[in-house]
Amino acid sequence: MNPHQPFIFNIRQDEIDTLKHLQKLLNNHKFLQVIQEGRKARNKYPRIFFFYTIPSIAYSLTNRLEDAFQLLKEAEQNFPDSSEVMYQLAKIHEDIMEYDEAEKYYKKSYEGTPADHNDARSECLNDLGALYWKMHRKDEALESWKLALMEDPKNIMAQNNLRDFTNEYGEPSAVAPIMDDMFHFQNIQMVRYFHSKNLTEFQSMEEADKIMRLISDAWNRNIVPEKKKLDSSIAYEKTKWFESIEINFDDEPMTDEEKSKLFKSSHHKTSDKLLSKKKKKYQPLGKKILSKEEIEIEELRQKFPYLPDNGLFAVTIAYPFLMFAGMNIKRYKKILLKGTDEEEEQDMLLWAYDIGITLFESFFEEDGEDAEDLVNEALEIAAEHLDGDEIEKAFEISMKAIQDLGKELE
Repeated sequence: MNPHQPFIFNIRQDEIDTLKHLQKLLNNHKFLQVIQEGRKARNKYPRIFFFYTIPSIAYSLTNRLEDAFQLLKEAEQNFPDSSEVMYQLAKIHEDIMEYDEAEKYYKKSYEGTPADHNDARSECLNDLGALYWKMHRKDEALESWKLALMEDPKNIMAQNNLRDFTNEYGEPSAVAPIMDDMFHFQNIQMVRYFHSKNLTEFQSMEEADKIMRLISDAWNRNIVPEKKKLDSSIAYEKTKWFESIEINFDDEPMTDEEKSKLFKSSHHKTSDKLLSKKKKKYQPLGKKILSKEEIEIEELRQKFPYLPDNGLFAVTIAYPFLMFAGMNIKRYKKILLKGTDEEEEQDMLLWAYDIGITLFESFFEEDGEDAEDLVNEALEIAAEHLDGDEIEKAFEISMKAIQDLGKELE
């Protein structure tokens, strides 16, 4: 609850006492009592919006989201100028993943909160920033947290969010350090392209696809082979390096064959050390399955002779990368059922295997630096076919699946 909602009317002592009682019940997790006594309080004191918002929180915390929503919509009709009602409506819309509506109500709550209630206005902006981050509107998230701190410099949550989600370049942080670098390079080159064409945004999807592929090609040609330099440079040095790389935006992007050749000649080759670690850690899982389902495993070997044992396990982990690379779920399921003779699809499955097994190894790697190296390697492999934003989204989904699997194996 937004704790600093101003009263726009005189409130009697009995109403104050009832409000304090409900708040105490809520704090003590007496949710059913809050709901029941809140209903009585609304009938007795219909002019006080807190007797709507406090029970709505109790509904939400007991996963009765529809009840919370209906109660708050009723409150909105009765108290259209209440910033607290707008705030709770924002929360409930966020809970049911109606993010556009949540954004609208956070803004209404902020605009309806008096200017001298800086802490309440700051809290609202902080929550709006968190919503923007969920929506992958990350620049707006950082801006919202900065505005929250302008309202209230002591807002600890906004301080933490701004610190935790800002990278060394002062830009929104990515899911892995190498992607911070990739996005920074991408931003520099996009600004350069827009400036050269006197534009502020792409004019078509075709234009955006071409330019982003050219930027990705430049990254793979110039940055990926220089991993040691990238790791040892500070932000200022990397920025100057990225700015020094010129891209001819009138060129055509690399073909898949050209990218494959480039990638195989540089970082696509896995080190002997990594291969030995994979065999050591991954093979016992395969032996366990073989001992139980030999016939099924043999069928899989015949269907997917180009994949290592348990290769489909790693491919499944990396399916989000395949999805962003253009393989729809219907075709993927058909391949799992019948296999594929298409060389391009076989190459894509091998590409996904390399990503999946490397991410899997990174999760169980006890050495932090080795784990980070494995993640970076997986992301570099992904960059063969995907741009930075696609990689980030796929990475988040795949790592969530690996984390869930890890919990099951504990």
